[in-house]
Amino acid sequence: MSSTVPAMDARPSPTAASVAWRVSGFWRFNGINTFWAVNQGLWNALYVLLAISAAVAAPTQKELVVGRATAAGGVLAVLVPIAVGLLSDRTRSQLGRRTPWIAGGALVGALGLLLLAWAPSVPVLIASYLVLQLGNNAAGAAFAGIVPDAISEERRGRASGLLNSATIVGTVVCLGISLVVLGALGSSARGAAATYWILAAMTVTSAAFSILLLREPSSKSLGEQRAKDAPTGNRGPALGVLMQVWRVMMANPDFCWVITTRFFLTLGIWTILPFLAFYFKDVVRASNYGAASDLWQLVVLAGGLAPAIVCGYLSDRTRRRKVFVYFSSGLQGMVVAVLLFTLVSDLATIYVLGLAFGIGYGAYSAVDWALACDVLPDRERSAARDMGIFHVAYTLPQVFAPALLAPILYRLNQPGHIAALTTGPGTGYRVVFASAGLWFLLATLMVRRIRTVR
Repeated sequence: MSSTVPAMDARPSPTAASVAWRVSGFWRFNGINTFWAVNQGLWNALYVLLAISAAVAAPTQKELVVGRATAAGGVLAVLVPIAVGLLSDRTRSQLGRRTPWIAGGALVGALGLLLLAWAPSVPVLIASYLVLQLGNNAAGAAFAGIVPDAISEERRGRASGLLNSATIVGTVVCLGISLVVLGALGSSARGAAATYWILAAMTVTSAAFSILLLREPSSKSLGEQRAKDAPTGNRGPALGVLMQVWRVMMANPDFCWVITTRFFLTLGIWTILPFLAFYFKDVVRASNYGAASDLWQLVVLAGGLAPAIVCGYLSDRTRRRKVFVYFSSGLQGMVVAVLLFTLVSDLATIYVLGLAFGIGYGAYSAVDWALACDVLPDRERSAARDMGIFHVAYTLPQVFAPALLAPILYRLNQPGHIAALTTGPGTGYRVVFASAGLWFLLATLMVRRIRTVR
């Protein structure tokens, strides 16, 4: 890979004066990605911490607490990225369009993490999680608007690989910190609280560092977007945002298929990750189940880092994106099948499966942003809004999967019968892993429908 990345130029809108804005150089590009690394990378560790917090607050109903928290956060995960993306496109300030939202979202997200560290009860735990969802999604949606206008078509695969590599590195760092802290303090309220505090500090400092390197120009000189880009009529802001999504999806079939592909692949991944700590606790019988879950995810990410870069480069050279999605969904589906039929409890085997799962994850992460940028409906006027819609396909499964499956996992793991099915320890995990395999299969079917990208 070249030691530099292409210049990132803010393209002039047909209705606005151009704003000169160039970001060049490999290290500066990756420095700007520092906030994205933390903003997206903290979630793997967060779900382990949330599982610990739930087990402390309600030990006999821990799965249900996680399900309720993520179900409540689902509304924010859908609406906030789209609304903030649209508002970011229309923001006129001395600090630019994206910077105010990145800074504000980072502060709100850090506040949510601090509240999670303090939360004395289940209702406060859920409310704190919602504050985190609000801030994290707002900042992430604005940040997503920086890239699509700036990278030339022939370099999007490499840019996608670098951006997703930042996510993987951020996830590794956050999981590593969580592993060290939980290893020292145990899977306890104290261990979780200490990790929440560290993640809050990382969120604020990484945002400040990225904004400093970004040096976004003033957006005051930009003209107003067309009226059709605003939420319409008197339907209310939430319905207006949903109408925006519906119009964009229906008018742009390939963009729709890219989004559904990302949704199902991400859903397959997050059908497994939120329940890993419980799996290590209930099936593997690990004494420090939080640390064991962190270590498994680190193995996954170790497997995914090289493919995230190499496959992005290869996709540019071959001008093909979809083959990497096929490879990813097939490999991850194979790992899920092994877990489904054997409920592996041997640690060495589990970590080998994690490595294979990570290779599949890395292959897809190399091209998902490139796929989206290749089929954006209107890169000139509404890049952040449309990338906000795309971002929902990443954030929604993270809350939808545990919200939907946590009650199923809880009920099927209880001894008894449902219709002709005998339930008990392990049954819930088999059903959950089976659903993950279905999501990977659907992702393969969705990506086949994309016509304008090979």
